[in-house]
Amino acid sequence: MINKEQLLQSIIQECNVCKHLYSKIPEGYDFNYRPNENMRTTLELIQYLTFAPYEFAAAMLCDTFKTNDWTSYSNAEKNAASLKPENFPEAMDVQIEKFRKMFAGLNEDELNTREVVPGWSLNKTLGANLIDMPLKTAVAYRMQFFIYLKSSCCPQLHTGNCWDGMDF
Repeated sequence: MINKEQLLQSIIQECNVCKHLYSKIPEGYDFNYRPNENMRTTLELIQYLTFAPYEFAAAMLCDTFKTNDWTSYSNAEKNAASLKPENFPEAMDVQIEKFRKMFAGLNEDELNTREVVPGWSLNKTLGANLIDMPLKTAVAYRMQFFIYLKSSCCPQLHTGNCWDGMDF
């Protein structure tokens, strides 16, 4: 089973890969790019990446799916809507620090035994839900960010950029 530190490091790695991908965007890039009219723009995508993983984790800790009180998520979403592209790396660093503080307050036993009302997960333990919600959200939208960039401005991106945040 994954432990607390491994889970935290996986989430942080996803945030860092997103920052790496952002660093590949050429000057003058049109952040209004969207692959299809019914999809998010690149700007909307990076705005989402700056808050959704953390807010889903917070939702697990606060039983948001049980109480249906989405105030924190809604406030974070509103704040992210004003994010300018150049502030993306800093916003991701803020999210990383929020995760560090959150995980500092958790213990291994709580991750494995505390039951939470799952969102769209079939799992019931806090630890499993922290994988299913914030980690999988970060992975999925990091991949989408990679695809947006590869198809619009950075055809040179490759597997290492996407999965490791590294140039090979």
